[in-house]
Parts: sequence; structure tokens; C-alpha cells
Amino acid sequence: MATTFFQDLRYALRMLGKSPGFTAVAVLTLALGMGANSAIFSVINGVLLKPLPYHEPQQLVTVWGRFTGIGLPNERNWFSVPEFHDLQELSRSLSGVAAMTDASFNITAGGIPERVEGAAVSPTLFTMLGINAVAGRVFLAEEAQPGQDQVILLGHGL
Repeated sequence: MATTFFQDLRYALRMLGKSPGFTAVAVLTLALGMGANSAIFSVINGVLLKPLPYHEPQQLVTVWGRFTGIGLPNERNWFSVPEFHDLQELSRSLSGVAAMTDASFNITAGGIPERVEGAAVSPTLFTMLGINAVAGRVFLAEEAQPGQDQVILLGHGL
């Protein structure tokens, strides 16, 4: 049985050696197929299979505002600050409400200004996600008041 396998393998290698063009196309096709398969699995694993790194990620939802008939370009619109406060105070079915929006900031180190991308978030975001600061602390509730919003959290990338 094993002898037949090795004979067949030697025969296949001899035939592949006689037609190097076909061999190159076959090897390239196999390599592209394996690479594509690996890339697709990596994306699906990262997006669909691995859970989010937060406390109880299955309970997280995104809430959008919907304003029809007033000419806004789509039906997914962010809440205004007063609407966010109303949602925080009046929500009975959500255990916590937090807000965040993309923002960019100027920082200066050594006299050279640099523009960095970040987010403006409400103080409840980190508690709701179950995230603690590695060093220092997260935002306090009183820091959400006007005039008290001069606090930042820095990420590892910065």
C-alpha cells in the first residue's frame, strides 16, 4: 500500500517536472487560494467570531436619531446634547447611556504642534464598557459640566 503511494508520488513529481509552465500555474493558484482563504478567515474571525473586549458586549446597542421630512441626508443622525441628557434621564429600559463623537485635537510637545484624532466622550462611557485606566483615572461625572471639560485620557498609541 505504501509502495503504491510513493510510486504515484514519484510519477506525479516527474510529470510536474516535465511541464514547468503548468507546475508554476498550479503552485501559484494554490498559493493564491490559501492566501485568500487565510485573509477571509482573519477578517471573519476578527469581526464576527471574537467577542468585543468589553463587559457584557452582547448588551451594547447604538441609538441613532431619526428625523424624517426635514431634509436631512439620511435616517441615522446623532443626538444633540439636550437630547442625550433627556435620554439619560428618561430611559427606563437601558441600564446605562453614554455618548461619543469623533474629534480631532491639537497637541504640542517640544514646541511642535501636531493634529491627533480622538473622540469626545461622556464620563459614563468607561464605566458602561467596564474599562478602567491603566494609569491614572477615567473621567468623573462633574467633569462633564461646562468649564470643567479640560481633561483628557491618552491611549497607548500616543
